[in-house]
Amino acid sequence: MLCALRGGTALLLALAVPGASALASTAPAACDAGKLRCVTGAARGLLDCTAAAARRGTTPNPGCVEKAIGKLRDGGCFAEAEQAGACSAAPDPAPLSRSVESFLDEIVKSVSAAPPAAKDGGVRDRCAAALEGCAAGAVQRYSRCHIRAAHRGKPVSESCLDRAGQRARRCVARAEQKRSCRGRAGNEELVDQAEAFVDFAARSVAGAGPRDAVLADSQRMLAWAQEITAQGIRRPGYDADAWAETWSRDRFAELGLQNVELDPIEVERWQPLHWSLEVWHESTPDEKLAIPSYAVPLSAEAAGVEAPLVSASSGESLAGALAVQDFPFQVLPQVITRLFATWEYDPAGDFDTLLQVLPFGPGFQAVMEPSRAAGALGFIGLLDIPWESDRYYVPYDAEPRAIPGVWVSPANGKALTEFMAEGPTRGRLVMQRDLRTVGSHNVMGTLPGTSDEWVIIGSHHDGPWASAVEDAAGMALVLAQAEYWAGVPVWERPHNLLFLLNGGHMAGGAGLKHFVETRLSFLQEQVVTEIHLEHPAAEVRGENGVLVPTGEPEVRWWFTSFIPPLEEAVADAICREDLGRSFVMPVEGFPPGSSNPPTDGAFFHPHAPIVNFLTAPMYLFDEQDTLDKVHEPSLVPLSRAVVRIVNALGSESVASLRDQVYAPPRAEPLVACTPAGSNP
Repeated sequence: MLCALRGGTALLLALAVPGASALASTAPAACDAGKLRCVTGAARGLLDCTAAAARRGTTPNPGCVEKAIGKLRDGGCFAEAEQAGACSAAPDPAPLSRSVESFLDEIVKSVSAAPPAAKDGGVRDRCAAALEGCAAGAVQRYSRCHIRAAHRGKPVSESCLDRAGQRARRCVARAEQKRSCRGRAGNEELVDQAEAFVDFAARSVAGAGPRDAVLADSQRMLAWAQEITAQGIRRPGYDADAWAETWSRDRFAELGLQNVELDPIEVERWQPLHWSLEVWHESTPDEKLAIPSYAVPLSAEAAGVEAPLVSASSGESLAGALAVQDFPFQVLPQVITRLFATWEYDPAGDFDTLLQVLPFGPGFQAVMEPSRAAGALGFIGLLDIPWESDRYYVPYDAEPRAIPGVWVSPANGKALTEFMAEGPTRGRLVMQRDLRTVGSHNVMGTLPGTSDEWVIIGSHHDGPWASAVEDAAGMALVLAQAEYWAGVPVWERPHNLLFLLNGGHMAGGAGLKHFVETRLSFLQEQVVTEIHLEHPAAEVRGENGVLVPTGEPEVRWWFTSFIPPLEEAVADAICREDLGRSFVMPVEGFPPGSSNPPTDGAFFHPHAPIVNFLTAPMYLFDEQDTLDKVHEPSLVPLSRAVVRIVNALGSESVASLRDQVYAPPRAEPLVACTPAGSNP
């Protein structure tokens, strides 16, 4: 079952081992048992190095450390296990070695932070030795649970793990009460390290679940989003977006990220200055009717284009006319989405009947092109949507349009249509804009992990309005990840981490274009996966011209590269966190015929494996994207799911993931899971 205990993460000392939960023969069992003994021995050797250093009041001897680590490397116990025939293929010990070394680095920091004076060195020695003995004992006891399970070919016993954890914690508590530890400078850090390690080991054998105490709660994430949206319209190059850049940089620095920087990019800054639409009947030119509207982004300037109004659906020529185009949003039945999806998690059965109103109409972003190609002098788009609005920020591809255009709300569109039905109608369209190239930034920060390779976690900081879902909430999800990973020891980070808040999303993806162009070899050679987090949205319905949240989440899309362990990690995280209404979606073929996923994932595929979470609520590009549209109950489960995905990829590398890319369809379907009520 997908939600059962999973091993395979690059965890400290390999406490979770691939295959240990369900082995079918004695040969694999002997192999896994041998690997665990190997790791336990290496850990004991490393702790001996720190104990010897504590007695001397120095840092651990590099030769001692190298000897202990060498037990995991070429010629060490992994190679011996392979030569003995117990293992069909020797695993790569590098992730284990790096994890052990990272743990050692943390112990070294604690030991060296307060070197013992000669007069109390013996006391400190006994404290350090006691705590290190607790850590070594925890390693050995947890390992024995796995060794026994491997020999039996059965899942690891939870009672065995519980007993091991209880003994380890009692050991730490007893050591902390000893005279050698109590009240001594620097020993508090050693106690904290020992307790953190025991806690880490317990989570490791339970499937590398997130630390809830470190993870930001939903109120904290909403507070971030509220502060962002309070600044006003966050379009590329606007003051509120510049504020969001420096604010994000400062938050990254406060959270303890390293190499925090604002990477400059160029964006097209568009601001409508004045626009208007007047119409009149040809028979009464002095009786003009002003139609409220909003400027189509990047439409052409016009001092005053005057022409007859012609409906684009009438069959009449649009040449020399102002084209009036009905613009209904597309409706997507989830039974259709299911045909494209790789996997789904829908325990409530909503997908059988659910209809989703997408935030796009015909032509996606090419809304004006058919009218322009037909010779129209201007465009009037009549929005057919379930609420009253003309504030629709599409297109946003940063491509200036050749003709002016406006959006008209449903009620005003109906009034215009009725006016046109009364007789031949002319109109005058005015458009003034400010369009110029300005500077913006990608915001970045890093954290070291136990690998030389990287996981990127990102979203974008700009939006069409003071937008909450698009994507102040995505920024909050990234900040929550930054806070989480900065709050755990380095040995719990299976890979280096790069946190990215890209600019220019609403300017044709300018920030990600720059990121990919300037870091292409990095993406191709060093990035294990890129995880993008966009739009934790609430589903809404239209009632009397306004939008009302239903309390349910919008349909969740997880665009995931065609790599089995990556798909499995995503599906497992969705299941464990009970993230209903979720589809694991292909990175190619949706929308039909596309070679990339929609939105930001398109820039990273196929250069690096991706997991792109997003939703597509109908209000995504409207100023009605307010804080109440963020689906608060999703924030913490989504954050926990990302932690699980990062941990699940701990035993994977750039090479291993790329070696497993397949051409769809998948050879075997992803296994369905049960609801998450009993999952750890």
